[in-house]
Order: sequence, then C-alpha cells, then structure tokens
Amino acid sequence: MNKTNDKLKGTVQRRKRSCVACRQVKARCEVLTVLDLSCHRCKTLKTPCSLDQSYFVTPRLLEVDVPLTLTITPNQSARAWSFLPWHFDWSAPLAIFRQLLNPPEAFSIVEELSYGPETLQQILHPSEIDELLLIFYTKYAPWLNFALRSGTFLDLACCTITCRHLTPARARIVSPRLVHLIGKYISNVVLNPGHYQSLETVQGLAILSMWSPISEGRVGDGRALASVAITIGMNLRYHKASSRIKAREPSIVPSLRPPEPSTHVDDDTELLEQAQLWLALINIESMLCLGSGRPPLSRRSNNDVKTLTHITGADGRHLPMRIMTEILASAELGLAIELANVSDLETWFSATSSCLAAFDGISKVITPFSVASEQDKLWYHLFSCTLLSCRLLVIDHVVRIARAASPDHDSPVWFKDIKPRGLDVIRIWGSDANRSAEALLTNLLQSDSSSLVAGPDVMFTWIAFAAGVIVEFNVYMMDYLGITVSGWAQQLLEKTVNLLSEKDFPDPHAARRCACVVEHMLRAWMARKEDTRSIRETSAVMT
Repeated sequence: MNKTNDKLKGTVQRRKRSCVACRQVKARCEVLTVLDLSCHRCKTLKTPCSLDQSYFVTPRLLEVDVPLTLTITPNQSARAWSFLPWHFDWSAPLAIFRQLLNPPEAFSIVEELSYGPETLQQILHPSEIDELLLIFYTKYAPWLNFALRSGTFLDLACCTITCRHLTPARARIVSPRLVHLIGKYISNVVLNPGHYQSLETVQGLAILSMWSPISEGRVGDGRALASVAITIGMNLRYHKASSRIKAREPSIVPSLRPPEPSTHVDDDTELLEQAQLWLALINIESMLCLGSGRPPLSRRSNNDVKTLTHITGADGRHLPMRIMTEILASAELGLAIELANVSDLETWFSATSSCLAAFDGISKVITPFSVASEQDKLWYHLFSCTLLSCRLLVIDHVVRIARAASPDHDSPVWFKDIKPRGLDVIRIWGSDANRSAEALLTNLLQSDSSSLVAGPDVMFTWIAFAAGVIVEFNVYMMDYLGITVSGWAQQLLEKTVNLLSEKDFPDPHAARRCACVVEHMLRAWMARKEDTRSIRETSAVMT
C-alpha cells in the first residue's frame, strides 16, 4: 500500500505560478493550504489575488498596467468602450471577449499529472463511453453540418467534450486524463502529419475547435485546431471535391435526366460528403476568425457555393449549412468594407447598406425555424445568434473606420459630419446595433438552457459581445450626449446572468465564464450611472 502511494506521489509534478501582484514586485508567492484561494502575501495584505479564479482578471497579453477589475474611472475623452481597460485593441472585439472569457492558466495553480500510456477504454467504463457518445450524437452533433464517422480518435474527442455530463467527482478524475490523451494525439498529428491524415482526424479536430473540454488542461486554441483541420483537408484534396462534382454534374445529380445505371455511385456519395465536410470546415473557421483580427486560412470558391444546391437537395435536409454559409459570407463582405477618407462616404454607405439588407433577407428565411420541430428550433437559435452577432460586428467595424476617417474623431459628436445622402447614419446604425444586441439576448432568454449546454463555445463569446454593446451604447449616450436611454437593457443583462449561471452549466463551462463577464460589465454600467447621477445632483445644488 505504501509503495503504491509513493509511486503515485512520484507521478505528480506541481507547477506553481506567481500571482500578478507578487510577480510585479518580484516577491515570493506561495499558497499555504489547498483551501486558500489567494496566496499568503495577498491574503496578509488583504489585496485581490489573481490566483483566486472567482476574482475577475484580464488576459496575460494585456496584463501590463491593467486593473484587475472592470473599474470605472472618469474619462473626459470620447473613447469607445470607456468602461473597459483603455488599451484594448477594439479592431478585433471578439478576440478581446474571447480572452476575457478564457483567463490564462497563469492565474491558477495547475497540477500536471504524468500519465502513462492509456486508452479511452482504460479511462472510461464501456457503459460510460456508450452513454457519452449517445449524448454527443443527440445533443452536440446537431450543431455540426456533417455526418460523423466512427473511429478511435473521434470517439475520444466526443467523450472528452461530453464528460462534463458525468457527476462532478467523476468528471474531475477522467477529464484531465482524456485531455492528456487528446493532447498526445494532436502532438503526433503535428509532428507526423502524413501518418494521421484521415477523415476521422479532420472531424475530431473540427469538434475540438468548437467545444473546449471542461478541465484545467487545454487542448489548444480553437482557431489553431480549425486551421490544422483545414490543412489536413487540403492535403486530402477535400477542397477539390466541389470542382470534381461540377465536372461530373450529370452523374452527381441524376434527377436532371432519366435514371440510368451509374458506375460512380459510391464515388459520387463520397465526393458529396467531402464537399459537405469542406464547407463545414470553412464555416467553422470563419465563425472562429470573425472579429478576431486573424484571417481564415480557407476561402470559399464559386464551386463550393454552387455545390450547396446539390448538398441541400429537394428535401432541404442540409438547408442549415446553406443558411449558415450565407450569414458568414455576408459578414466577411461587411468586415472587408474600407473607408480611407470621408470623400469615399458614398461607397462606404452603399456597401454597408447592402450588407445589412442581406442580413435582413436572411432573417426572413430563418423565422419559420422558430415554430417548426424541436431540432429546427435549435437551428433557429443558432442562426439568430450568429446573424445578430455578425450584424453587430459589421456595424461596429463600419462605425469604427468612419470615426478613424473623421477629422473630429476625438470629439464626442464626431459623427455630425458623417451624413451620406443627408442621413445621420451613425445614429441610425448605433440604434440598430443596440436593438440587435437586445434581440440576441432576448432570443437567448427564450431558449431552453438544457440545449444551450451543448452550444458551441463561440456562441457565448457572441453573447458577451452583445452584452458589451448594450452597455457601451448606454454609457456613451449617458456620458457624452447626456441622454439616459429608457428600456429593458438592465433587466435583459440581469436575466442573462441568471440564465447562464444555472446549475445546468457545469463549472467552468463557457456559459458560466460568460455570465461572469456580463455581470462585471453590468456592475460597471450601474456604477457609472450612479456616479453620473451624483454629479448631476451636485451640479444642480451648486447652481
């Protein structure tokens, strides 16, 4: 018994990292007991400690001179997002919120276990594997746009994601081991890509890019994993599938002519599956890269778009893929809009109006999904969240570049001269963004929390961004224009925090991290609102 315990102790390697406060003064940072959330020095000085994960922290990349909380400081300049740390680069807003939702491991004590060679069957009982795979195929797979193939790595990826549905005690035991096993496989893929290039690897990486394991260990950045999947797909020539379909169109679409025996039935089916998977990979990478400042590795070709007609078919079974592709393609066009000089306002206005009109058209198409089957309702919530998020991103982009081009960009009313065709478009689109953000949260509150548990991680980044837009709109109107906006914004934010904090979401689910970010932004807004009210009351008394 003692030998066993000694052996187990020998496999545990503690890697302790200093908190931010101790690191800044080069002081020794130590945690005396496992029950302490803060280090001994911060606890003695009664100061916030970044090792306490319940305390909101900012990302390591933005660590220098950044306050540890979302504090409110008086600011005389008309700066956007003034309730957040000043040196965020808002040209990539979703990258900021992705960082806020995923604090780096430097702010926690991590125990790294040196696991020996293991397999999925050695980590989980066969009945657990069957249960977790069933959960994935019923709750998670519907969010994908391709048919899954069974395989060792694919089963491992599915079980790694769905082990969050085990009891908390069991999940804490098996999740790090599953993540370790996944990490070894991905390392092998990177070091020896030729040996691991397969359909199974591509699908497994696509899954891991959309969902992060519930574990202190990390598999990798979702965008990086999606890029690896894209690279392997290109090596397997999946990106050529649509061109091959076009070259053999009569064989692929036999309904266009009288039925004839085909010697390419199996090959045709495989081509369609490859084209479908390739389009799904492009959409996944696009979702992860939009608003991040990082261009996607893949691009849609004309043949890819035309192939959507063949994939969708008469039964409309793959219609969700076509809708998602149109949403993301419109967003990519909107984010490519440029404005170097105010003399180009007409072109800028026309391009933006066309993009927003495209979003309006897609919105009409997806509306019937909300009253169809339960599966269609699931798609409706994802479509609405994606569409409204993309609309917010485009409006944020065009307003930001318009302000940069304005001669009075430091003025609170910099937009007074941005009036193409005599329209006060900045005010119009600003109100549009606020309404869209409120619509996104309203749609979220109308959805079932049990289905949101299986939602892709990027969806919660969109939710946090929408909440930030609402707070930014109200703070800007209050601080710089002296207008208090009436409505239900505060109640929407409060209900969003309550929904995402429910017990259906295991800790540290992306929903709970999103709730933390939204709650701090709400507190920031309320604090600024109270300060503004006090200043106005004091001014009224003095006059």
